[in-house]
Amino acid sequence: MTLQFNNLKSTEVPKPNNFVEATIQLAHCYKSALNCGCVGDDEGVRIWVDASRSIKAFFKKYQEDDSREDLISKLEKNGSKQILAEALVVLKSAEPFILQWANRFQELSFKTYKDFDDVHWEIFLDFIIPLTWDWDSDLFVVQHKDSGIIQRLIARGQKRIIIIEDDLKQAKKIEKLLKVDLSIEEDIVIVNDKDKISRAISVWVNNPPFLSRVITDEIFHDDDSKRENLKEIEEIVKEGMVNAITFDNTIKAFDQTWVKNGLGNFSDLIKYPHFSVLKQKFKEFPVIIVSPGPSLEKNVHLLRELKGRAMIIAASHSLGYLKEQDVIPDIVLHVDPNVGIERYFSEFEIDKVELLILSATADPALFNLPARHKTWIYANAYFDNWLMELLNLEDYTLYGSSVSVCALKMAYKWGCSKIALIGQDLSFDSGKYYAGNTYAPEKLLNVFSESEASQMYKLPGYYGGEVITKNDYRVYHGQFMQLAKEVNEKTDIKLFNCTEGGAYIKGFEHVKLSDFIDQEIDKHLQKQYNLSAVDMKKILSDTRDMRPIRGNLVKIKRHLNEVEKLINAALIKSKQQHDNSSGGSIENLQKKVAKKMKKSMVVKMALQDSLSKLTYSEDYENTEQGYREKGVEMYKACLEVIKNLKQEVNKIKI
Repeated sequence: MTLQFNNLKSTEVPKPNNFVEATIQLAHCYKSALNCGCVGDDEGVRIWVDASRSIKAFFKKYQEDDSREDLISKLEKNGSKQILAEALVVLKSAEPFILQWANRFQELSFKTYKDFDDVHWEIFLDFIIPLTWDWDSDLFVVQHKDSGIIQRLIARGQKRIIIIEDDLKQAKKIEKLLKVDLSIEEDIVIVNDKDKISRAISVWVNNPPFLSRVITDEIFHDDDSKRENLKEIEEIVKEGMVNAITFDNTIKAFDQTWVKNGLGNFSDLIKYPHFSVLKQKFKEFPVIIVSPGPSLEKNVHLLRELKGRAMIIAASHSLGYLKEQDVIPDIVLHVDPNVGIERYFSEFEIDKVELLILSATADPALFNLPARHKTWIYANAYFDNWLMELLNLEDYTLYGSSVSVCALKMAYKWGCSKIALIGQDLSFDSGKYYAGNTYAPEKLLNVFSESEASQMYKLPGYYGGEVITKNDYRVYHGQFMQLAKEVNEKTDIKLFNCTEGGAYIKGFEHVKLSDFIDQEIDKHLQKQYNLSAVDMKKILSDTRDMRPIRGNLVKIKRHLNEVEKLINAALIKSKQQHDNSSGGSIENLQKKVAKKMKKSMVVKMALQDSLSKLTYSEDYENTEQGYREKGVEMYKACLEVIKNLKQEVNKIKI
């Protein structure tokens, strides 16, 4: 059996789909690089090594895939063990040369960029770009006076670059250069302050960066201040990458559920108003946002005396403990798509709650709860874009994944004068993760236990020192600080953290809840802030024009029919193809299918799980016949998903 891909050029090397493909492609790249090295073709070596980096990046991500455990049995079944062995022999012979070539910069004695010639820049990049590097997803941050380095990176295939430039004229000059000469991509971002880096990275939730490199004006940072600046940038970059990866994991966990729930809720999203109708409707209201952190046990009893004096917003997962304490909030907010009525709502007196706010992709049964009034919000602005388009609305209130951050953003948009957090620990003590007997799934409890055991993540403590946290809590903590900075700079709203435990959150005044009540809430206005006294029916009146929504539904039905027709044609063609004589026609058809599917976010999300399982499968032979068989199964999976989508869309009546 001979190696596949042996005639590929470096620019034609596709991204691998499974372990066997990756090994074979990597062997081809390394062998080609070694051949170029033997004849002194340094540029040829560079091209092939650069082509190999994204392939090696696949292996890093593959290590986290549970399916690798039965890899050997699959290789034996599909006959790929021999071809894999051949590729490994090639890798073993070529790898020492690749490592030596990539590390040549260490043999040079430069101490400043000023001494570089063109060739030295390339050798420098050969060295600092890891051999495991995804040109499409991984990230370069550049704070350097010579914009030529940006051009070099782009020429080598780098897609994501953040440029730090505080000089407005220079920033415009760089932007003009990129637009005119390099057809600037949206993943090249110019910021005037390093503090904006994290937010820029956080939006890259689709294929988030796993690696990053920072280039500043100095190669070696002998100066303490410059070393500190580099370290600070690296920490900000790391924070943004953690955010993007966390959001991506959340989206992957919920993508199918979001699509199913979003379509299932469509009639209710028409029936009930979007939360934007509440903008600036609660001016001057003091607000207390309730989360179920362990510290809630210290001050939850004080909520009972606040009816009419402050508006209480409760995250849905705090309802169990609030029920134990006989506390009925004014507003309940729920965004989790995977939680049904039985978890938080079944025994709670929801009929006494003035306003229930649900995410557009929550369990459809939740819209039947007997709260006095209902409204809704998008769960994630980026991946709910398909719903925004269908409903002819735009809303970017919730860009993260924390219900408490969402509540804070809503209170800010409503014009509330004073906002306090309680139960927002963002931390935990040994074995104590929530207040009272608050429900948590076993999988989540395991994450707490692992974080407690590892002691990997820590935050500044409410009372000083540091406290233990977990990865997603770190993300939420950053979001709270980011939002607090915006609120403090743009408004007169006063922010308080009355959790009385857990993490310290910069931008909030940290006081006891009893002191907040005594000092910030007027005792004489007993009914001033009672939602039952507000004409909620009038506030929540909705006068949306249904015509564009109906038109959008017609468009998506037409789009699904077109995709289904193309997939059926490709499936028939794939089954008929027994040789390469008609390869061109099937290839063109495949491109049409891919292009048509990419035009719809809802189709992409719905197909993601089904296609990824087949794409990375090791069950098929690494031959033309094997690829045809895999293609047929992928088309069948697509048809099943499209069929289900059509059924859901056809149920919508407006």
